[in-house]
Amino acid sequence: MFAFTDRPYRRHAYLNATQFVALWNDAGSDSFIADPPNAMLTWADSGVVKEAEVELLDAILIDDGKNIQYTTTRLTSRYDIPSGTVLKNVSFFIDDWFPNATRDICPNGYWFFGCHHYATSDNL
Repeated sequence: MFAFTDRPYRRHAYLNATQFVALWNDAGSDSFIADPPNAMLTWADSGVVKEAEVELLDAILIDDGKNIQYTTTRLTSRYDIPSGTVLKNVSFFIDDWFPNATRDICPNGYWFFGCHHYATSDNL
């Protein structure tokens, strides 16, 4: 996964699935548990691009870490999200990746949520 900030900070970092899911483990006041991020899910259905805005309440690794399963609440959508089916040709855009723009600047130059825990030279 690729995370990036908006102006004026213009920082970026790569995360693996384990690092991303761990963002829901922090119980701090500025965490994904306290303030879940919103996301836009888009998919193609019979040649029509459909979308739904959701709130990501939780994320867990499944299938031996090959996939991420989300618990969501639908916020807005012109379309129903198919339940119990596998969607194909999906894009998932997560907003509010870093809720506080004054996060750490790591020793390797990357800007990230707690350099010591999530971003190291070994995993970027």
